[in-house]
Amino acid sequence: MKFHIEKGLINLNTITRYSDESFGYKELIEPWDFQIVLESSGRFIMNFDSKTLKCTSIEGHLLGNIAEKTTLTLPICEDGGLFVNALEDVERFGIEYEQISKKLYHDKRNNIFAIGEIDAKQLFHRIGIGQYVALDTENNINCVIVSF
Repeated sequence: MKFHIEKGLINLNTITRYSDESFGYKELIEPWDFQIVLESSGRFIMNFDSKTLKCTSIEGHLLGNIAEKTTLTLPICEDGGLFVNALEDVERFGIEYEQISKKLYHDKRNNIFAIGEIDAKQLFHRIGIGQYVALDTENNINCVIVSF
């Protein structure tokens, strides 16, 4: 599964952290009907609209102690919407994306949570309010960061 960025088309769903340690959109502005799970416990889930192929929000939870505690900063980035290139080869809705590193990072002081290669050399894109993604040279997701 490959992805691409379309400049300027960020999603409008604001990410919020809730008291139960989950996070997701505050109010659904752009709908979704397909999910890509970035790691098997559901700590990071990307929501997509299967008609437009656009990522409309990111959700998940911070439960457990599996995330490495570290200091994170938001990357320098460009605005752009994240789109999956195609869903034709997907047999079922809600699949786990295997190409990303499952390493999790959490900066409690700065309210930042990340999965993947946080030191990615690729350009990060702000795909939504509090949502950041880096793609590698083969258009795989390399890192996802959420900020609350």
